[in-house]
Amino acid sequence: MAFQDNILSFGNTKVSESTFVLAEEHRNTVNACRQAVLKTLPKLMEQMFETLDDALYKLADKAESSNRQTAYFDAMRDVRKDRERIESGFNSNILSGYDRFWQSGPAAMLFDIQNAGIDSDSFSLVEEEELEEGLAIDNMVVRGENHYYREIYALNQRFGKMAGGIELSAKNNPVAPAAIAGGFYSVTKGMLLDVQVKLVIYKQFEYRVIDALGGLYEEINGILFRAGILPKLTRKLIRKPGHSPIYSREEVRAPAGGAVSEPIYDHDQSEAEFQVELFSTLQHLLSRRRSLDSTQASHAIELPVVASSDVVSALSSLQRSNISALSNMAMLGSGAIDIRASLLQAMQIGQGQQAKKKIGDNDENAIDIIAMLFEFVLEDRNLPDAMKAQLARLQIPMLKVAILDSAVFRKKSHPARRLLNN
Repeated sequence: MAFQDNILSFGNTKVSESTFVLAEEHRNTVNACRQAVLKTLPKLMEQMFETLDDALYKLADKAESSNRQTAYFDAMRDVRKDRERIESGFNSNILSGYDRFWQSGPAAMLFDIQNAGIDSDSFSLVEEEELEEGLAIDNMVVRGENHYYREIYALNQRFGKMAGGIELSAKNNPVAPAAIAGGFYSVTKGMLLDVQVKLVIYKQFEYRVIDALGGLYEEINGILFRAGILPKLTRKLIRKPGHSPIYSREEVRAPAGGAVSEPIYDHDQSEAEFQVELFSTLQHLLSRRRSLDSTQASHAIELPVVASSDVVSALSSLQRSNISALSNMAMLGSGAIDIRASLLQAMQIGQGQQAKKKIGDNDENAIDIIAMLFEFVLEDRNLPDAMKAQLARLQIPMLKVAILDSAVFRKKSHPARRLLNN
């Protein structure tokens, strides 16, 4: 179902909290950008539903139990029946957010992450399934913002210019990943589906919509560029005494298409690059350590790899059955539990020559790093036993997050990293 192909009306708008008024000279440009949204997002959603049906069918075909297979087939049927409502609601959410932005100003944006029911800056004690859904949405937003940071930067600057010269961020930009993901989450969070099925839906939305926003951003930036909205984005070079230069704003001429052609260099980016390099080095060292066991390596190289979704499911089972054991071990000074041993036993995966299948290298890395992290934390003699017990209960949830999104190791700003640090 496509958006209603109408023109945004700026007349007779009731504004309760803002005196925002869009300049007459920008109204045609705003409507042209709106038409780009109308043309692109419904097509991406259509592609998403087509691949979602295939993904659920493949998962049902490979399900290890009849109950899991039934859950996937039931989900296929429910999603097909609910498709029109989801598409219509998503379209309405995005359109409403865009219109409110230009009618009442950035403060009126409806569908950022917080207004969609997710607060990425503060985790409260919510149900486990809600936390998993929230992390999935938050991760797709971070992924989209990182992947298209140059395009979003240009949109923020140009939309901010038209909105009266305000400073705009990706959180209140009406076409940024937060708005797109929030609009989708609002119409899917109430669906009565197994959480693992919902995570599949969110992952397909991430692949087919969030990952494909580049064309939309390029088109909108092109419209704004041709309308004379910041054809040159200026950035200044800032030097601090005794420090290496920090690049904040240097002059960049946008190409004919209107997109920023050069990256934005600043302290945050340098820190992000360091995190990526550190994680890559750690992965390499862990892989080398495992390869030293030549007997295991030669036997395991041809073994089938267990799907990450199955590893996460097994971890959820361990989490439900071992909460008290985790707390007791920590309070007794046993430190972090041996997740790998428990996981291999739960999934009936043998070791050495007895192994019939294996955990993938990326998941193995996640297990090793999380184990080392919690071992280090729980060995702190200054921590009270009661605190150790609480921290120990985070080990499996943190591992699940790490398997679902390796960005937890590469980004200091990742919500799970911030949670553990706090």
